[in-house]
Amino acid sequence: MTTKEKIVWGGGALVGAAAALPVAAFWHERRETGRLNRRLDEQARAHHVFVANRLGPVPSPVRRYLAHTLRDGQPFITNASIVQTGFFSTRRNAEWRMHARQRFSTNPLGFVWEARIDTAPMAPTWVHDSYIGGVAAMRADAAGLFPVVNQKASRELNAAALTRLLAELVWLPTALLPDAGAGVRWMSADDDSAVASLTDSGTAASAKFTFDEQGDVVEILASDRFREVHGRFERTPWRVTCAGHEERDGIRIPTACEVAWMLPDGPFTYWRGTVENVKYEFDAATESCGS
Repeated sequence: MTTKEKIVWGGGALVGAAAALPVAAFWHERRETGRLNRRLDEQARAHHVFVANRLGPVPSPVRRYLAHTLRDGQPFITNASIVQTGFFSTRRNAEWRMHARQRFSTNPLGFVWEARIDTAPMAPTWVHDSYIGGVAAMRADAAGLFPVVNQKASRELNAAALTRLLAELVWLPTALLPDAGAGVRWMSADDDSAVASLTDSGTAASAKFTFDEQGDVVEILASDRFREVHGRFERTPWRVTCAGHEERDGIRIPTACEVAWMLPDGPFTYWRGTVENVKYEFDAATESCGS
């Protein structure tokens, strides 16, 4: 049985859980998220204010993207909190409603993602994914109380989480600047795309970013992200498509995204989400902003 099948089985088996379970699950989930967020905060430290002439040499589509996305003099983002709604799938032709909250730190890199996935009435599955200090982890609890997934850090899990984080930096675009603390490096691909790469705590990740004529990012493709299959990790092409670009606090970001594994029998979209709310934190001299 795969990890994703375990999540579905665990949620369905607890449909008849007592009415008190959601209350207990809420407090259990709050404690777990609080623990992860405290670890993330311990890792965070301030960035600098962006100055346009520090951009340096980057491929032309990346320069067009940054000019379109950021205003001149934009302060670097140090932390962000994003609320997402949408759907999550574990297999084709089956998806469940999802509500998620994600926190980011950009220097050092890290995130905590907590999601409620409505796999069963009165007994949702709670999922925590994190990447903190170069270490990834994933945990899923049926009804918020009964562990069905508990993955610890490994070379493959760390690399998969870092690849995901690299793609999600489109929500924190100052972190994609070559002089930002994340250390993203850009290499030309063609007139409309470029490859971004970074190394964190000995783990490397790269992905090809494609931009439209305006400069909005429309696709991110990693050719060999690790995917768990029957308890083993396989390198698999992975794609993020981006749309619904809007300006939030002077920063233009995509607000509607889909994430898919590119499998031999066609793309398998397992995440469809909308950014409902964003709250940014900048350096110590800049006040927090919300949208």
